[in-house]
Amino acid sequence: MLTYLHLFITIYQLELYKEVHIISNTAPHSAISSYSGFIYQGKVALLHCLKLIADNVTDVQNYELQIDSLDDFAILRNDLVVSLHQVKAKRDDLFSSYKEDFDKQKNKLVECQGSQAYFHVSTPLRSIPETFSDDYPDSQIYKYIYDDNSEKAHCPLSEINQLIEVMLKKALSTLNADEYKLEPRYLELNRTYLEEIICTLVIAIHSDIQEKGLPQNQTAYDKRVAFAVLLEALNQDIQESVNQSSKYWTFLLKAEFGECLNEFCQDQEPQLSISKLEKLAYLACKINLLDDQQILSFSSSIVPHKKISTTNTSMLNYKNGTFDKLDLKRGFFNLLKSINNDDIVYGDSGRNYWLQGEVKYYPTAIFENEDYGDDVCKEILEACMAQEEDQFFERDFLVNQFIDRPNILSPSISSKYTALDDEQSPQHKILNFKKISLISRDKAKELLDE
Repeated sequence: MLTYLHLFITIYQLELYKEVHIISNTAPHSAISSYSGFIYQGKVALLHCLKLIADNVTDVQNYELQIDSLDDFAILRNDLVVSLHQVKAKRDDLFSSYKEDFDKQKNKLVECQGSQAYFHVSTPLRSIPETFSDDYPDSQIYKYIYDDNSEKAHCPLSEINQLIEVMLKKALSTLNADEYKLEPRYLELNRTYLEEIICTLVIAIHSDIQEKGLPQNQTAYDKRVAFAVLLEALNQDIQESVNQSSKYWTFLLKAEFGECLNEFCQDQEPQLSISKLEKLAYLACKINLLDDQQILSFSSSIVPHKKISTTNTSMLNYKNGTFDKLDLKRGFFNLLKSINNDDIVYGDSGRNYWLQGEVKYYPTAIFENEDYGDDVCKEILEACMAQEEDQFFERDFLVNQFIDRPNILSPSISSKYTALDDEQSPQHKILNFKKISLISRDKAKELLDE
C-alpha cells in the first residue's frame, strides 16, 4: 500500500546514488522538489539522531543529517558517509516486496566503503531469507527500542511519536538534563520542537528549488541539519519561546495535516489511484510552503465555522480555532477523494478553490449532517463577524459533505443578524452573507465532475 510519503519515489522509480565514500561535488538525484510527505521519514530520521546522541554524545559533535539525497536520509561526518537509511511505510510484509530496495542500498554501500546501511519498515517483514546476513553483510533491519527496553524490527506510524520520546528521554539523560525535561509534557513539546527543525530544512529546500530556481539535486544534497543544532535545542529550556511563537503553531498545523494525510491514504480500501495520491501529495507540498498567516488563512478556509484569533498564540486558541484530525479525515480529505475534478486553484493567501466559469467552489472540512445545517450557518456567521478581514466574501460556494443552503443567512436565522445595528455589525457584512452558499458533496460532484 502506497502512502503519499513515498508516492513520487515509487512513481518515478528514483535512483539515489553516491559516487564515492568521500562526497564529491556531483550531487545525486533527489526527489525533494516533489517530496512533500516527509512526516514519517523525518520522524524516523530524528529518532535515529537522538539514538546516536544517547549512545555517545562525544562522537556526534561533527555529525550532520541529510534528507532525501544520498538515501531517504543519511548521517554524514566531515563529508564522509556514516550511514545510509531507507524508510518504507507500506503495508507489504513480505521481504520479496522490498528486495529490490535492499539490493539498491547494497549497491550504494559498495561505493560507500566503511558505511553502514539501515532499512526502516513500519510493518514486520515475513519470509526473510536465511542467507540475509550473507547476502547483505553491511545492512540491518532497524531495531526500535521501547520504554521497557524491548525491541521490535518495525515501527508503525501510530507508534513513532512514542518511540521518539523514549529515545529523547535517553538522550536528555545522557546530557544530564534537569528533571523537568524528562516529564511527559516537556518531552512532547521538545519532540515537536526538534521535528520543526527538520521540517524547516525540507521547506527551505522546497523554497530554494521552487522560488529561487536552484537545481533540486544540489539543493537537497547541500542542505543539512548539524547535530550541533539538535544539541542546542536539547540543552536549552524551550518552553517560553515555544509558547510565544506563532512559528511553532504553524509547524504543528502543518505536521498534523501531513500526519493525517499519511494515515488517511494508508487506511483507504481500495487504495487511492496514483493520480489521486499525486494530487494529494502536491497539496501537501503547497501547505508545507505556507507562512504563518497563510496557514491560518487556509485553516479558516476549510473550517469557516471555527473562530481563530490571528494575534492570540495560546494553545487554547489554536486548538479550538483551527482544523483537527476529524475535520481533515472525515471532512476535507474525504471531500477531495470523492470529487474527481483535480483542477484546484491554489491561492496565494492559502485559500484554495475549484473555478467553474467565474464561480468559486471552496472545499471545506465541514462534515456535519443536514440536521445541523442551521447550526453550522450560525457558526460560520459568528466566526466571520469576529474576523477583521473581508476575504471571507471572495467565495461563492462552501463545499461540504451533506449540507445545502442557498445562502448562509437563511430565513431561520436572518432576523437575529439583520436586527443588529451598524455599530455592532457593518451593514456590508450582513449583505455579503447572502453571497455565500453551502453546497453538499453530491451536488458539487454533479457540477465539478462534468
